Amino acid sequence: MALVEFILSLLSTYGELASFLGGFFAGEEVIMTLSFLAANGVLPLWKVFLFSFLGILLCDSLFYFIGRSKLVGSLQKFEKFAHISKKYEHIILKIDKKGTLNLLFTTKFIFGTRLLTLLYLGFKKVKIAEFLISDFIVGLFWMAIVVSLGWFSGSSFYLVLDIFKNIPLAIAGILILVLAFIGIKTWISKKILKKQGI
Repeated sequence: MALVEFILSLLSTYGELASFLGGFFAGEEVIMTLSFLAANGVLPLWKVFLFSFLGILLCDSLFYFIGRSKLVGSLQKFEKFAHISKKYEHIILKIDKKGTLNLLFTTKFIFGTRLLTLLYLGFKKVKIAEFLISDFIVGLFWMAIVVSLGWFSGSSFYLVLDIFKNIPLAIAGILILVLAFIGIKTWISKKILKKQGI
């Protein structure tokens, strides 16, 4: 319990840094968790949204610019990277026909394509302004979804706890919501791939 209180204290003090690093390195699961904690007063929700969003944008831009560099071409020499990139290349190429904005949005729902999509857009030399604007719009929309789900889960926690008077059961209820999010994302991913004929 002391460890949990210590972690919550750190998050309360360094909420901006935790949110930024969560967005830059970890992604949706961490952002949802921080939003959950924000709903319970550990840190302000606006900090989670703003700094996680900045972290995601910086991470996306980093991989985009890596794609524009000569590094991606040299990575193709490594068998493992080449295998991974070829595995998703046909998916990205099919979706790309509808534009950068659509590609960035669609691949948010397809597991394993986010970073490869960013590298691809850089390698393709998509205009910097086009990429940044598209990524900003998609990132803003995606953040709204993820933060809302985390906030809803956090707000529901004490409601579930109050109803069932059982902490493990309340936590199980929240885990079901997170798993439901993953399940829905997986289902959408399959539907997108099927629609694309992949």
